[in-house]
Amino acid sequence: MHGATPMSHEQPPRMPETRPSSAKAAFTLVELLAVIAIIGTLVGLLLPAVQAAREAARRSSCMNNLRQLSQGCQNYVDATQTFPPGGGRVRSSNTLYFKKPPYAFDGTRSCWVHYVFPYLEMTAEYNWMVNKGGPWNAVQDSSACPAKVPVALFGCPTDPNVGKNKTYAKSGGGSQSPPDWPLGNGWHGNYLACAASTVFSSSSPDPDYGAINGVCYGVSQTKIKDIGDGLSKTALLSETVLVPDTDTRSDFRGRYWNAWDPGATWFSTLYPPNSTNPDNLDGNSSMVNTVYAPGSATGSNYVMSARSRHTGGASVAFCDGAVTFIVDGVDPLVYRAYGSRNRGTDSE
Repeated sequence: MHGATPMSHEQPPRMPETRPSSAKAAFTLVELLAVIAIIGTLVGLLLPAVQAAREAARRSSCMNNLRQLSQGCQNYVDATQTFPPGGGRVRSSNTLYFKKPPYAFDGTRSCWVHYVFPYLEMTAEYNWMVNKGGPWNAVQDSSACPAKVPVALFGCPTDPNVGKNKTYAKSGGGSQSPPDWPLGNGWHGNYLACAASTVFSSSSPDPDYGAINGVCYGVSQTKIKDIGDGLSKTALLSETVLVPDTDTRSDFRGRYWNAWDPGATWFSTLYPPNSTNPDNLDGNSSMVNTVYAPGSATGSNYVMSARSRHTGGASVAFCDGAVTFIVDGVDPLVYRAYGSRNRGTDSE
């Protein structure tokens, strides 16, 4: 058409092309440090919770061990009408050896543990010991015998020294050094029987450890009717901690198979759990003094306290089979009464 404006053939302006950048996205140093800090904080919060959960499981396992041992003692009561004796022989006034008791084997250097073996599905170990003539003879067997192999039931999983079976002193006297230590005094255990709420003996020592007021002591034959305070209020078993022997000294605590002084397998409620007062046995016994287990072997006020590597207390099994965790801050008078079989804390 004449006079019409011709159509423009101009194209719209083109936008400049953008090419993908060859550089990759990455954390800056500040961002990386921030992530590391966050992860570190989360680990710091989580790790104590994991450790606490693991310790709760270990403490539960320990308490279960005490329940089973307590049940073994209950089965012993059913069979014999008495609780197991704390030791198989009593002291003589002029010797540290013991008089033979009316038991199935020579009770020399035995303790409560050996009497409950048959009631803990450990009949084979018991028969082996009897055939050897008792624990004193059995522990001197140099072969891979039951006295050398720790039993998990008698060990607290929280104790880093659980299953201790390397000892400095030879069972027959004298000393020895690695690698012969395992031929020493047999495996040690973490559990003790309650002998008293007092010292085991005083400045005028009772040669037979017989005048003490707990359930298991000397050649005790405590009957249910003798426990006037009630089974649920009278302690039967608790814990101790194991201390490694050194190159020059042995620690008697928990030494079952060579209970030269059976007090090393007993405890008293004289002091609360984990007391700073040292465990003390006579001069023929031996202690390695440590922060977590103070110990001595001097004087004549012999006593052993309940101890554990659990935080804040130790577990106690009562004569009725119940197991309770007793805190270190327990009322001392209440706790002391638990160790007496009759009339509270009064000695008998």
